Amino acid sequence: MNLIPNELEWMSLFNTEPSTKEEALPFYYRENIYEFYVEDLHYIIKIFPSMDEFSIKVQFKNEKIDFVYLSFITVYKMEINSDKEKCAKFTVYANKEDDRFYSKIEITIKPNFSIKVIEDFLHNT
Repeated sequence: MNLIPNELEWMSLFNTEPSTKEEALPFYYRENIYEFYVEDLHYIIKIFPSMDEFSIKVQFKNEKIDFVYLSFITVYKMEINSDKEKCAKFTVYANKEDDRFYSKIEITIKPNFSIKVIEDFLHNT
């Protein structure tokens, strides 16, 4: 995953520091776990840049039942679209397997949680 925001940009977007077992390694080479709440939603987001991995789990604050869980092991690019107090959005690009198609996952955390998964032709990126 060559194209990815840096650690400070993710910390700003999620308003939290990542937890990791590999503290001594640089951001790019460790699994970074961001766990935070936005209103009644509990987010657990894992970003592991050197392994091209990304996952998001969302639960209601008082329940331990996942109502959203997505995991990708073919992420090649990520970008932050909006990092404002009342608007937080980012995009994950994955599954670029054959130079024709890719998957774009648009994730909105604020003001309301939403996920859009779009498969498109590669020339549109």
